Amino acid sequence: RSSDLQAARLRLQSSNANSVFFISVAFIWGETAIIINGFLLQYFIMFDEENSMQHIPVAIIGCGMSARTFHLPLIAASADFRLTALVSSRPQPDVAVAQFPDAAAMLAQSDAELVVITAPNAVHFSLAAQCLAAGRHVVLEKPMVNTVAEGRDLMARAERAGRLLSVFHNRRWDSDFLTLQSLLARGK
Repeated sequence: RSSDLQAARLRLQSSNANSVFFISVAFIWGETAIIINGFLLQYFIMFDEENSMQHIPVAIIGCGMSARTFHLPLIAASADFRLTALVSSRPQPDVAVAQFPDAAAMLAQSDAELVVITAPNAVHFSLAAQCLAAGRHVVLEKPMVNTVAEGRDLMARAERAGRLLSVFHNRRWDSDFLTLQSLLARGK
C-alpha cells in the first residue's frame, strides 16, 4: 500500500536565478516524485526500472463546485494521478469511477492513497481524521477546518500516522501573490 509513500520537503529553483520557490508539499512514490502546490504547478517524474509510471490513486469526497472546477480537471489532466473513487451524497453519472455514499465505505473498499476533501466545511475535521486514521494522505479544500484546535489536532494526527496533510491553495502562484511575496521579502 502506501508504505513507500513519504512526505518530503523539496526546494525548487525556478528558471529565473534570482527567484527561488519553496514547495512544502511533495509525495515520493517509489521512483516518482510529485510536487503538489495549488494547480500541481510543477512535477517531476522519474521512471522505474521498467520505464512505467506509477499512478497515485485518488479519491474525492464531495462533488460540488470545487471538485468540478479544480480537482476533477486537475486529476484528469495529470498522468501521475488516477481517480479511483468518489464520495457524494448524490449519484454523479458523468464521473466514471467507483462511487460511494460515505467516506467509511470508500475507505474500506477503495485503493485510494490520497483523499481530496471538498465536502462542506463543517465536516472537514471529521472526514480528514477518518482518512488519516485509515492511513490515507489528505488534501483539504479551504478552509482547512473551523477552529485552530481542530487544525492542530489534524496536524498531530497526520504526524503520528506518518501521512501528509495539506490545504489546497490554487492562487499561490498568481502574479499579485508573487508580487506581494517579493515586496515582503525586500522589506517594503
